[in-house]
Amino acid sequence: MNDEHLDEPTEPSAFPYWATYAWLLSLGIALAVFELFQQPVLLGPTVSLKFAWGDFLTAKWIRSRDPNRVRGRRHFWLYVSHGLWKATLVAMIIGFAVVFLDQAINGKAANRQQKPQNDVLMSIFGGSLFGALAIAFVASACTVRAILPACWSRSPMWLSSKVAADRVRQQWPPRHPGENKLAKNSLTSSIALGFVGTMFFTIFVFGSGLDRKLGPGLATLIAFIPLMLFPVLVLVTRDWLIHNIQATHPAAVWPTNEVIAENSDIPF
Repeated sequence: MNDEHLDEPTEPSAFPYWATYAWLLSLGIALAVFELFQQPVLLGPTVSLKFAWGDFLTAKWIRSRDPNRVRGRRHFWLYVSHGLWKATLVAMIIGFAVVFLDQAINGKAANRQQKPQNDVLMSIFGGSLFGALAIAFVASACTVRAILPACWSRSPMWLSSKVAADRVRQQWPPRHPGENKLAKNSLTSSIALGFVGTMFFTIFVFGSGLDRKLGPGLATLIAFIPLMLFPVLVLVTRDWLIHNIQATHPAAVWPTNEVIAENSDIPF
């Protein structure tokens, strides 16, 4: 089958009518969480997860349609991680936006001695940043869950927001060409996991008494070894993924002659 016509640019679809209701539902859930638990720290993470909803739907769609269950499961976790990284970024933006809002309120009410709204804003700020860290950890775990088995079998993978258009049109297999963000998504997860690992290693070196046994100079050198090796390992991993796992076209991952799988419950 000739798929050349599938590479031609297609007219973007209209903004789906249900997206407005999804936004309103997300804001309603955030307000309901605030009213039920009286915890403004939950507002930021709750709203930020709305930005991952499209990727969650795409992940579920691929998992239910892909006739290759192993490949579908890998891409399910890959698209879930992509959505969670979006939510992480939004949660951080919400947190820092609240800081600027707090500064604006303080500037206008500099003469007031009590500003109870600042406590709420700072709670939202702290909750957004803590939520961003928690979501980033889950996103990194999902990325590892998706990519490690593919690296072992050297199976190509495809991560692109264009797949959402195929989901909306119920067109299987996905054929919209675009940028494969697999290496970028993996790079973000590698940086997050590497940063956490380096931090814990440094805490272990100085918390276990090695600085007293080996001396401050040698202990500091040992603690900085991961910091020196970490950028090299990340870049080498990224290049390896680009040349061995990252597909150049969706057809390299989903051939056209496969039978669409029947919709069924998703076994995680």
